[in-house]
Amino acid sequence: MKTYRVRVVFESDEDGWFASCPALEKWEQLSWGQSREEAYKTVVRDLEITLACMIESGVPIPEEPEASDSLDENHVLVTVQPKMKPSKKAASRKAYRFRVEMEPDEDVWFVRCPALERYGAATWGETQEEARQHIQEVLSMVLETMLEEGISIPIEPEDASLEGECLVVTI
Repeated sequence: MKTYRVRVVFESDEDGWFASCPALEKWEQLSWGQSREEAYKTVVRDLEITLACMIESGVPIPEEPEASDSLDENHVLVTVQPKMKPSKKAASRKAYRFRVEMEPDEDVWFVRCPALERYGAATWGETQEEARQHIQEVLSMVLETMLEEGISIPIEPEDASLEGECLVVTI
């Protein structure tokens, strides 16, 4: 398995630490943790999944050079080895990217996918991470059902001005 280097940017606010990968913005959702260490662990796990999906789908993965002049305490190079190997089924699998919107409400987080909400793509979780995991599962089920029933899957516009984060689902 190949190892990939990606630059991760860390930012903090009153809610905790956020980690993002500028080179993978269109594929990678924002990772979060209450501490920087937790955000680091979360972004590495998220990157492993995202990179594995990209490999499965045949999407080229941009890599950072060995040395980068723009690194400081909030920019680090993370070395990631995807946990999945490309399978023989990779040619028949496809990655779909969808925007999701997440909102807190009292003690839970609601999350929905506007493009697929009419097919049931909405759920919740007690934490942001749990809500994100749940919507990922719901999106997989919705897409599998749509494919089985011959329903065409809408393509999300790549408009950076749209609010929400993007998730990648590989079917």
